[in-house]
Amino acid sequence: IVGWKLTAFGEMWLLQNLCATNLHDIDANISIGVSQFFIEDEVIAPLGNFEEKYWQRGPYLHIDLSRCREWRTWTGFTHKLSDIQFKELAAAYPGGFIEAYNNKTKVELCNSKKHCESKACYLKEFSYDTTSKMWSVELGYL
Repeated sequence: IVGWKLTAFGEMWLLQNLCATNLHDIDANISIGVSQFFIEDEVIAPLGNFEEKYWQRGPYLHIDLSRCREWRTWTGFTHKLSDIQFKELAAAYPGGFIEAYNNKTKVELCNSKKHCESKACYLKEFSYDTTSKMWSVELGYL
């Protein structure tokens, strides 16, 4: 059971289909009426918490955002990228950075310490700083 909702037919449990081929597909959840099939009598609880689960679809850019709790309330995000992070961002845009910029192609900015914390973004600008020898990226929030 991953949640519940109220419909015109009454309260419904939202169940994650553990036999699904893609467990990150939120649309694959199954809705079953409360008390139907005696579902409350036998519930399998998760072994861990959901902080390491992705709640949004990728592609992802992983950055350690654990020290800044309010980052999702900002209007955008600017950050110097490591080589690994730059390659991850490049992989998110197979058509290239110019196409991604022109189309405001989505990338999910994801806290590398808690995958459940993410924000949909688009590429606003990127540049290379010759002093620090790092790529800098500015992302706008969608």
